[in-house]
Amino acid sequence: WGMFGDGSGSLPFVHYTISMPATTDLEIKDYKSDTRISQLHGSLVVNTYKGTVRVAELDGHAEIETYKGEASIDFARLSDDSRMETYKGKIDVTLPSAEKFDLAMDLGRRADFDSDFGAEIHRKSGRTDHQTINGGGPRLRIESEKGEIRLRKR
Repeated sequence: WGMFGDGSGSLPFVHYTISMPATTDLEIKDYKSDTRISQLHGSLVVNTYKGTVRVAELDGHAEIETYKGEASIDFARLSDDSRMETYKGKIDVTLPSAEKFDLAMDLGRRADFDSDFGAEIHRKSGRTDHQTINGGGPRLRIESEKGEIRLRKR
């Protein structure tokens, strides 16, 4: 690797910009990256360790999983069941204020949850809680052991 950097064995930082049709499905497995995605109308699957994920105007299915990372997902609409999971990270989900969905949560006692939709944590022995928001619709599943989860209205 002598042609890269100072010969210390470190690889250079890399910045990718990927353009693709908006209806294509996208899957990303990542380690400590800054990822920005916008105007996707397909399925999105992201698995990151300590990375930062910013998604804008998503109109599709999403599965976001992070260990200690941060994710911000702004849905144009929740058109299909989706899942957000973090062990110790932060996830902010923004939805239109009139969005109809079913919320399923599995939160550890050290997880922090806040919602503009009036959803509350009802800690039970099985840790799973289901709530209907604005009459119900696609399921939004949220899981965390020690992380911070925020549901925001747009």
